[in-house]
Formats: sequence, structure tokens, C-alpha cells
Amino acid sequence: SRSRSSRNVDLEISSPPSVWKLEPDDVGDGKEVERKVFFGMGENSHTKNVARGKAYKSVARDNAIQTGKYNLLTFWPQNLFEQFQRTANQYFLFLVLLMIAPMIPESLPFYTMTAPLALVLILTAMKDAVADRKRHVADKLVNNRIALRRFGDMWEEVKWSKIRIGDTIMVKKNDPVPADMVMLLSSDETGKCN
Repeated sequence: SRSRSSRNVDLEISSPPSVWKLEPDDVGDGKEVERKVFFGMGENSHTKNVARGKAYKSVARDNAIQTGKYNLLTFWPQNLFEQFQRTANQYFLFLVLLMIAPMIPESLPFYTMTAPLALVLILTAMKDAVADRKRHVADKLVNNRIALRRFGDMWEEVKWSKIRIGDTIMVKKNDPVPADMVMLLSSDETGKCN
């Protein structure tokens, strides 16, 4: 049996690789714990191809979170479309179009209806842009958090956004869970997650 260490994570892996011995400091109660774990997929294809030095592109989606609605190219078209879903904006646009029509005599100057509509559209777009920017910043913070992923018989630090389906992830006590997961092993003697 051999011992591997990667950034404060000590894990002793004996043969076969599905038997893990957690060191007492990992368990937290001073006891050495041995657990047998069955991996339905074994090492995932990402790990195998990277270990062989092959280039790998996953067909599965990554774990990146994206809650922002817009990007630079789609902001104005999408935002204006959303704004004209509101009845009030449709009404004022209809009035502006009526004022442009040559068959209706102009009673008020054109800008009396165009200016308020433009002002409302621009202010709403600015508010939406600020809110969307905050969503993009929050997404980036979450996506750049670090998790521990099994890589062969070692653990490597990986960003949450780079976690793939089939990866084996270590989550320590009181750590946030980086993705939808199935628990394979717990250091708790009752086998529960804390």
C-alpha cells in the first residue's frame, strides 16, 4: 500500500483501489477508518485520457453556472423585446407610430411621445444591465470555487465549473456541495453526511 498527498489531503489507497483508508485527522475523531467503495464507472474517461496524455473534449456539459440573461451581442435586441412585452410600452409605441403616420394631423410635436418612451426604455435597460452584470460576477465567483477531484490515486484541486459527470469529488464537513452528487463514502461511523 502506498500513500499519496496533494495539498493537505492524506489518503492511503491499498490494492484494489476501491478500498480507502482515511487517516485519523481526516475523520476528525482520532480513529482510523477503512471503507470499501464501489465505483460503477471506475475512473471516468476524462481521467483516463488525461492520464494517457490524450487531448479530451467532454460531450457532457460542464458544471458551470450561468444565471445571466444577456451577453454583449444579445443585450439590446433581447432587452428591447422583453420591454415591449409590457402593455404600457406597447401603448406608447403605438402612440408614437400614430404620430408618425401621415394621415393623422399632428397635434403635438413628435418628441412629446418619443422622448418619454425612449427615456423609460433606456433607464430600464440600464437597470437590467446592472442587475445582469451582478449575476455574471456572482456566477464567476461560484464557478471559480475549488473542489477536490480524484485523479488516478491522487486528489487534485479543480474549479467547480470544471467538474464533469462521473468525477469523484471529496466534500469535507461543512463544505458546500459543488454539484448534484451521490454519496459513496462517509467518514462518519454511522455513514451519514454532516
